[in-house]
Amino acid sequence: MLLHADDGTQFALTTPFASHTFRGETGIEATLVSGATRDFNVMVRRGLAGATVEVWRAETPISRDVDEAVFFCPAGRFRLVSNDDDFPLSAAYALRVSGVRAGTRLIPKAEGDVLIGALIELAEA
Repeated sequence: MLLHADDGTQFALTTPFASHTFRGETGIEATLVSGATRDFNVMVRRGLAGATVEVWRAETPISRDVDEAVFFCPAGRFRLVSNDDDFPLSAAYALRVSGVRAGTRLIPKAEGDVLIGALIELAEA
C-alpha cells in the first residue's frame, strides 16, 4: 500500500513485512497497490510507553530487556526460548509476553518463516 500523510509526504509499503513509523496524530490515507493486504499497527500513549516493531526471519536473540511484547507469526512457525520458558507460535497466532529478558531466543522452524514483534517499554513512574 501507499501511505499519504497530511503534510504531503508519501511512503510505499510494497515490500512484504516492511515497516513505517509515524506519530498517531498524523493524518494518513492509504491506497492499495495490488489487492488486499494485512496491516500490523502498534499504538502506545506517548509519555506512558514506547514501542518498536521488529521483523525476524532467522534465529535471533532479543537484544534488551522489554516490559511487554506482542509477537505475531504471519508465516511459518517460531519458538521463543528463554531460561524459564519455551513458547511455540504458529502462523496466524499472536502471543503476549510480560518481562521479556535480553537473550530470549527467537527460533524459526524453517527458512521463510516470519515473526513480527512489538517491543513495548513502559515509562518510569
